[in-house]
Amino acid sequence: LDRSYDAASNRLTLTAKFEEMVDDFPIATRDFKNTYTFDTLCRIAKIQQTNQSGGAGEYYAVASKQANITYNALGQMTNMDRFQNLTGTKPTLRTASVFDGANRMTELDYRNIDASDNATTLNEYDFVYDQMNRITSITSTADGASTVTYDKRSQVTAADHVSPRAGESYAFDDNGNRSGGRYTTGTNNRTTADATYTYERDSGLSPFRPVIGRSVGPCIRAR
Repeated sequence: LDRSYDAASNRLTLTAKFEEMVDDFPIATRDFKNTYTFDTLCRIAKIQQTNQSGGAGEYYAVASKQANITYNALGQMTNMDRFQNLTGTKPTLRTASVFDGANRMTELDYRNIDASDNATTLNEYDFVYDQMNRITSITSTADGASTVTYDKRSQVTAADHVSPRAGESYAFDDNGNRSGGRYTTGTNNRTTADATYTYERDSGLSPFRPVIGRSVGPCIRAR
């Protein structure tokens, strides 16, 4: 990967090149090139991707595409429009965000758009918050509603979903460590087991994970 930057340390380009062996000879094969454009506040306003077909050497064909990003007065991203060319005349997808007076995201939409800016919603998320700015409800047009419950420490204790998705529940000890099921905690609040792994530590208290496995078994130190 090769990169270039401007005087403000904003990344202007990102290019990828691979080396492949063809008949025992290394061949430089170029892939994509990303070009980034920034606004006066150094926020990414446009991303373009093309191939690197110019010059000598082999290359992979990469479809040209572009994304335009807009922000509100607080710098929160409100729209990302994606296009199938570099001129912004073949729109394909829009991500749109809505924020409330407390600057919390209340809506996130994914829409197909056409050349006339007509939009067809693919999925929409609506977020509800409590007085402590914690998400209490998420409603998706594709997956339905989910509600979230917290304890006095703002730790998530339950997440209930519409069928067929199963609900979730979480428990914690007095120090805020996960408990219940296969979760165990040793001295000094160090995790000794979770739902997937058990842990052992060397004299420096560094954790080591066992071999991948869904069941809790003997620990093997990583090398």
